[in-house]
Amino acid sequence: MFHTIFLFFDSILIWFYRVPEIPVLGFFLGTTVLAGLSVLVGEATRTLVYLLNRDYYEGLQDSMVSMHNSSIKAIGMKDKTNYKLCNRQANEYFGRVFFSQAALFSCSLWVLPFALAWMHSRFSEIEFPFPGTDFSVGFAFVFIPMFVLVRILFGKIRPRLPFFRRLDRAMKEAANSGEQPMSWGDLGK
Repeated sequence: MFHTIFLFFDSILIWFYRVPEIPVLGFFLGTTVLAGLSVLVGEATRTLVYLLNRDYYEGLQDSMVSMHNSSIKAIGMKDKTNYKLCNRQANEYFGRVFFSQAALFSCSLWVLPFALAWMHSRFSEIEFPFPGTDFSVGFAFVFIPMFVLVRILFGKIRPRLPFFRRLDRAMKEAANSGEQPMSWGDLGK
């Protein structure tokens, strides 16, 4: 079963490497396409995970803001004990929000090992020598920077893509629908 799936994707991916007549151009075109597909599949996965866990992420965010605001209100009432308790809770929720966002981002990277494994099966023998040195690099030295570049470019065009634009708008609305964080300047009001 895995071998059949591998052969199916292999036949599609290798086509991009063979389109240009010049092998080096083919390698860079195919690697760019592979990086682009990896970014798209990763972003789709990240989006799916977010949508499946949306209530959890929004609950963490709401709890963090609520505890933060409670700590500021406690300081305004000169209640040091409540301030410390609420601030500790706010910091704990901040940590949860931070690491849940980091975990969400990591969902977009699961494709990398598979892309690199496929490239290894096809290009493990290829090396790119550095001029004037005995040093050379392999396919990963090309793929990983290409993936980063494509990811940056995708971040620039993401707001223009209808599906991601709607998703980003929904996430922004969810963030603005709950209690808004207070600042220290709100104490004087």
